[in-house]
Amino acid sequence: MTAVAIQPGTDFDGFQILEAIGHGAFSDVYLARDGEGRQVVLKCPHDALMGDAAAFDRFRREIDIAKRLDHPGIQHSLDMGGARTRPFLVMEYIEGENLRSILQREKRLPTARAIDFAEQLAEAMAYAHGQGVFHRDLKPENILITGEGRLVVTDFGIALMAGARRLTWRWLTSAVGTPDYMAPEQIQGKRGDARTDIYAIGIMLFEMLAGRVPWEGDNPLSVMGQHLSAQVPELHAINPGVLPPLEGIVR
Repeated sequence: MTAVAIQPGTDFDGFQILEAIGHGAFSDVYLARDGEGRQVVLKCPHDALMGDAAAFDRFRREIDIAKRLDHPGIQHSLDMGGARTRPFLVMEYIEGENLRSILQREKRLPTARAIDFAEQLAEAMAYAHGQGVFHRDLKPENILITGEGRLVVTDFGIALMAGARRLTWRWLTSAVGTPDYMAPEQIQGKRGDARTDIYAIGIMLFEMLAGRVPWEGDNPLSVMGQHLSAQVPELHAINPGVLPPLEGIVR
């Protein structure tokens, strides 16, 4: 599925596009400047998706979720609505680096730093869960780290609100998520809940301490199968500096 990129310098419903900063299967993300001169992030779903009623409902749910959450560890919505030529989401711009880039560069993080990131992530998600919101796609690509070491969770594109009806559309399978971080219930096509996010936090803490995810394979199906049936590798065998109490928490 492709979309025509919005070129830098374009005036887009009152926002000036500065550059494209992300491209996904369902939407494109741009750095822009609003009418007050602030840098913001615009998330624009692909036009093809907006022709599907369920896909449009999915995007409207993401907007509702973004407006519901107000926590320093979660990217803030700046969306005030208003007349638009097409749907898009306005979010705060966070200057930082995603956790994936940090892991690619450093491989394994010092234990204290890994614990700090895990604690910040757990605190942010505990808040979201208290608001009835479950992210369901926590992974290093969706975690930003500022220059001061503050962690911020982004991209609630497949998040679930407690009590919301299931949305099914032709571009989304029943199993949603990213294979390396998917909980068993997601792989089995269930909706997931707070435990789904806790599982992904455990996977990321393992990865930060070990320099690799617990299970690897030649293809996504192989990885997902291991989530369902394989034993968790011994973390201390990969990183002898991990003490038993911490390994117990990860497990």
